[in-house]
Amino acid sequence: MWVNSRKGRIITRAQVSDRPNKGAVYMTYQWWIGACNELVTENLSPITKTPEYKYCAVRVEPNCGSARCGTVCHRRI
Repeated sequence: MWVNSRKGRIITRAQVSDRPNKGAVYMTYQWWIGACNELVTENLSPITKTPEYKYCAVRVEPNCGSARCGTVCHRRI
């Protein structure tokens, strides 16, 4: 799947689950697995002065270059 934000774009695998809230996307954030820091901005919280690395708006799209695209990527989520 392609995951796009205003800051960047990454390709990753997806697993459909009922665990996150409807409309939410969860990604692991360990650098060796997720690459989600490519998607988030480095804005600082005005109160704590820490980066807002935990959330951002994204768009998820199928990777139609994948051999499994017809069976996996087009499943409605």
